[in-house]
Amino acid sequence: MTIESVVADLRALGLKEGSRVVVHASLRSIGPVEEGALGVVRALREVVGDGGLVLLPSFNHGVPFVRGAVGLFDPRSTKSENGALSDTFWREPGVHRSHHPTHPFAAWGEGAEEIVRGHDLTLTIGPDSPLGRLHRQGGHLLHLGTSHEVSTAKHLAETLAHAPCLGYAGDAFSVLLPSGELVKRSPWRYRARPCPLTDEGKHIERRLEERGVERTAPVGYATGRLSPLVDFVREVLGLLREGAPGAPACRACTIPPGRAEGDWEC
Repeated sequence: MTIESVVADLRALGLKEGSRVVVHASLRSIGPVEEGALGVVRALREVVGDGGLVLLPSFNHGVPFVRGAVGLFDPRSTKSENGALSDTFWREPGVHRSHHPTHPFAAWGEGAEEIVRGHDLTLTIGPDSPLGRLHRQGGHLLHLGTSHEVSTAKHLAETLAHAPCLGYAGDAFSVLLPSGELVKRSPWRYRARPCPLTDEGKHIERRLEERGVERTAPVGYATGRLSPLVDFVREVLGLLREGAPGAPACRACTIPPGRAEGDWEC
């Protein structure tokens, strides 16, 4: 596929100039594209333009902090564990990466530097995280060949709902700032067991379909899914509040916080 064919598919899905979007993508699902992952990155940037914004998770999920690893996060060199597209994107000129030790976001476009600033000093996926800011800005959630099993935005809803399975104290990890200063920053404490409402994504997908929140269309060989973040978060909050068949509402759940993500193998 050419870059221009991917551009056409993204536009047909509903992405347009000026869009502000967080992206989850599987390059393998999209299929062979001119210039590979870089070709998809260029297609996204061409569609939203300089006045839009592209935000991708570039999480390391604690890999630098397992026993025997380097023991710090360097936003200028630490690999993203979110796939080829993510690891290509954050390395591109003009992309700004947040300094969160385990869950840094990378952004390109209008306001990119501002949207990632201070992420290491706030809740991992909270209202002042890059994703929380995009939510307030009226951004969108885009999936390319991926499902809501991997939607980071569901964790924004969980944080806004004060889900008791997410703790916020304890572990601190080393971050090497671009200034050369080495600092300690704390991530979240992720839940000890999977959430029966959100982790698999099936309850989210059914709810979005029932309410007509999400647009779908082919992007390459993948299924593209596009939804307004404000609508997505509203529906996940409703799911947490109401529960689903076989899964209790969040307030009735007894799953506790686990260890901090990134500290599981230490």
